[in-house]
Amino acid sequence: MKKRMFTYLMLIFLVSIVFSCKDKDENNELTPVTNNNISGQWEFILVPDVTVPDTTIAHGYTGADFEEHAAVNDEVFLYEDGNRNLKGFAGPFKLQGNLEDKNVTLMVYINPNGDYNPVLPIEEMQLFSIMNLELDEFGFMSGNGTYEAYPEYPNIVNNTYLVEARMLSPIKKLKSGNMGYKNGKEVNHWYDFVCNEIDKLVGWIAKDLTDGKVRPMDGCSFHKDGGGYYVIGHKGPGRDYDLFSTTLYYPYEWCRCGTRSYGFYVSIKGENISIDKLVDKINSTSIKDLAKKLGFEIPDDLFFALEEFHNEFGGFAISMGYSTNTHNLSIYVNHKDGSSNDAKNHPLIQAMKSAMAKHVRTVYVYAGHSIHDKWHLERSYHFSCNTPLVFTYLLGTHNVNYD
Repeated sequence: MKKRMFTYLMLIFLVSIVFSCKDKDENNELTPVTNNNISGQWEFILVPDVTVPDTTIAHGYTGADFEEHAAVNDEVFLYEDGNRNLKGFAGPFKLQGNLEDKNVTLMVYINPNGDYNPVLPIEEMQLFSIMNLELDEFGFMSGNGTYEAYPEYPNIVNNTYLVEARMLSPIKKLKSGNMGYKNGKEVNHWYDFVCNEIDKLVGWIAKDLTDGKVRPMDGCSFHKDGGGYYVIGHKGPGRDYDLFSTTLYYPYEWCRCGTRSYGFYVSIKGENISIDKLVDKINSTSIKDLAKKLGFEIPDDLFFALEEFHNEFGGFAISMGYSTNTHNLSIYVNHKDGSSNDAKNHPLIQAMKSAMAKHVRTVYVYAGHSIHDKWHLERSYHFSCNTPLVFTYLLGTHNVNYD
């Protein structure tokens, strides 16, 4: 009797465990993740949807000549407060929105033009894009994004993109309440990533022209201009070097991987050094074989050409822009006096053109007081495909602004 009773009680116990586990499983399946806080580090994937190709012709290309594809960003940080309001950031972009039931609205804000300020209030930033997403029972978000009017790229409002997102790890509420900022810079590494990769991004210019060294126009501080950032200055020759100084324009927009035309102005400014001091600088430079790198067999031939050019065209500055996207190069001949057509056909410039041609696909030459040029650059919102433009101030008597 006792053995039968024990068996009966064990059977009841096992049955109760089975039903208990079943109830828990069913409860887990039916409990929507939207009841949980979505604060965390997310991976966002932006996929092309409606695309209006950029038909601008620049150096033989249009935007339609380049393939568009998805871009992944695994450093999107979202924070949800008790009222289901959302704030966050992804690199230089700030996010703001709300969560209502399973519907998520996120607005993307970008920095205004000028020196980058990581703690700029969102009220002083520009609305760039709006995403309408839905959070499913598995914790994934999906939906679409549209663009607001953007003066530097008027056709962007006709483009749309698809969004897929998943949380990589949850983030607890920060005691400091500083929304993920640490010492005035983001927790993620976008800023340091670009600064640390300058040697690779500059490529052959540092390797072949400046003996393996980058000669920056300024320190690594970001200057927003249109749909990207000047990384190491935007005024040549810059702070520390009078010859062969370099900066990068890094295209960086909230978008999938795609190419569009960017417009640039290269404008001559005030005098930096006299023609005599320029010759002295070349004579004393640590750059090996500088004259040969510019197309002259001996330094005296370069000096003669420089003085002849200066006598005819006055103060001048010679720089170049190199596209890591198309591997084409433009030589910019800024000058104060004389004919621009004569300036770009001067033996000094033609020698430089021939010298640079062996490094790139095609060399273009432009001359004038203020030169306007266009390049097709590929950009995304997180290093997926970004192709910077490299500006190098070669030599001259005057300063130059790159805008």
